[in-house]
Amino acid sequence: MKVIESDSPVTSLEKREVLAALSIQEITGKQPSGNKNPEITLTFDNSRQSSIIAAAMIEEVLAFYRRQGTALKKEESEEKRLLINKKMLMPPARGESILTLSLILPLLLLTFTAISTAAVAADTGAGEKERQTIEPLLTNPVSRIDILTGKFLATTIMGMAGVASFIAGFAISYLINPGFLGTAGFELAISAKPLALICTQTILLSMIFGSAELSLSILAKSTKEAQILFIPLLMASMACGYSTTMIDPGVSVSPLLRHIPLVNISLLIKELTLGMAAVSGVITTFAWSLFYILACFTASLAFFSSEKAVFRN
Repeated sequence: MKVIESDSPVTSLEKREVLAALSIQEITGKQPSGNKNPEITLTFDNSRQSSIIAAAMIEEVLAFYRRQGTALKKEESEEKRLLINKKMLMPPARGESILTLSLILPLLLLTFTAISTAAVAADTGAGEKERQTIEPLLTNPVSRIDILTGKFLATTIMGMAGVASFIAGFAISYLINPGFLGTAGFELAISAKPLALICTQTILLSMIFGSAELSLSILAKSTKEAQILFIPLLMASMACGYSTTMIDPGVSVSPLLRHIPLVNISLLIKELTLGMAAVSGVITTFAWSLFYILACFTASLAFFSSEKAVFRN
């Protein structure tokens, strides 16, 4: 446990320079109980897992000394008693809402974008082979890249529509029961700029999964085979979304995580939710997202330009 002295410990906590703030104030004057021990105020950030854990550890240490006093005589025990005030940095509803969103939003956004694009990608690729509409489509005087771009945009739009449907269901659930997430009351405690960046990253996610699933669908013989090929991708999206659940952006972020596909996106969404995203992290993740889109779209174009892949049956 590393202890740092500060003239304004709560300010240091607000700036996320520390995990918990311990303020010790000497008691002046005679107390009714005769207690001469200092008054201790323990403040923690109730929107961060690491801060909640740190406060619990500190409270356990202080409780140890308090228990030591109970083994003494009554008057000595009273002398040893510590006055501890535990305070939250944010109102309970706001802190719980931020913490809950930081845990579930990365997982849900990665999962829903991957699932929402799957049906359309399977139909626009392998589905055309089953319906035997791919041949007349390719006889039109339109380049294959134009046709593929149309399929890609359709898949991306459906991915965005799926996420919008999820958000609408989330809002309806809140209107019916504000405590449906198990919190005292839900608040959308995300400012406008981070929220806009989350929406932008969600669009990029739809494009990533849309282009990746479209390439697999073009390669597949049938929609059933395409859906089977999508399973590893869907599992990867859920795993990567869940991988950042126990990561605290203010404590345990390795630079390597910025370069792991999908994990870096999940981490950025969590940082934006907590209001802790750095400009360098946003730029790095957005750059990787554009690279993933370009790579998957290039693979789709390569498959769509191959007669062996297009007419595979």
